[in-house]
Amino acid sequence: MMNRLFIKRAEIMQITGWGKTKTGEFCQTIRFLFNYPENRKDILIKHFCEYLEINEIEVQKAISSPKD
Repeated sequence: MMNRLFIKRAEIMQITGWGKTKTGEFCQTIRFLFNYPENRKDILIKHFCEYLEINEIEVQKAISSPKD
């Protein structure tokens, strides 16, 4: 399995079950805390996992599994 570096907002919504607004606010917070450039739309999986204190391996599995 090849590990990805970035996660998109739609994938965050799928993993967390959050709606667009909450996910957008979360991504904005991560971008601010970790000094992302303004034009960056996705975030590092590492930062996503650190902030939510979740297992990066499980996230990698979730985003790499085939969609039904």
